[in-house]
Amino acid sequence: MNILWLIVIENMRYRRGSFLNMILVTNASVFVISFVNSVLDGNYWFICEKPGGESLFIIGEWPLYFIGFEMFGILVLGLFYIPMIILRKKGVQFAVR
Repeated sequence: MNILWLIVIENMRYRRGSFLNMILVTNASVFVISFVNSVLDGNYWFICEKPGGESLFIIGEWPLYFIGFEMFGILVLGLFYIPMIILRKKGVQFAVR
């Protein structure tokens, strides 16, 4: 909900290239969390093993379910990004902070 607040109320928008940057930073953070998991013997972000229970986005065994997580994340963030591309083409000015 925070992202909707920033877009609608604060009139803030993504910068050019931020979508690709978001994908790269998120995937790079998986390596950091992997290290934390190995030190703490944990399973943060479900990197080490598949979580229990049923979920629409957990398709396949470890590590194939990462593909579903990745596609869902890109889809959701892409849905927020598409209107901003359209508004930029129309020449709408955005607040840059």
